[in-house]
Amino acid sequence: MRKLDRQDKSVESARWQSLRPLLSLLQEEGNLLERMLTLAGQERTATRTRDLAKLEKAISSKKDVLDRVDAIEQQRKQLLDDWAGQNGFATGALTMSALIDLSPDEKRADLARAHERLNRLVAAVSESNEQNAAMLVRLLSNVQQSLSFVVGLQSRDFAYSASGSTVTASRNSKRLIEHCV
Repeated sequence: MRKLDRQDKSVESARWQSLRPLLSLLQEEGNLLERMLTLAGQERTATRTRDLAKLEKAISSKKDVLDRVDAIEQQRKQLLDDWAGQNGFATGALTMSALIDLSPDEKRADLARAHERLNRLVAAVSESNEQNAAMLVRLLSNVQQSLSFVVGLQSRDFAYSASGSTVTASRNSKRLIEHCV
């Protein structure tokens, strides 16, 4: 009977060995999401300071990281689907939570930690993106208000001089305003 137990354990161990790359993928994806948080902060700073070069660099880097996250996510899904098919589960239906529940004790803790880390990082990236979007909306609103003010000057017969006093608007100053809008 002991021989059968060892053989069962050997089969069970081999069954889970095929998922060994999963933990590495989850850790790599987590590292990429941490990079996304850093880039989101750089994007926010560049937007606040109106540094277009840094903003473009942060956005470009975010796109590269997102492409890598997507590739890892596809590998993870393929790995889960392959394992599910080999072990009698419907492909596409096995979630990380279900896999963690099915996994042996020695694998469960590591998988659960990696999964929880990903969930926290995804929430943090999402929140950071929402903050950046809200800041961009506020900036756009400020630009629209400024443009409305400038456009409103076109209908007036006065403009402001360098000293801040009002002066009669000339034909040239009205053309300049029209050109800026």
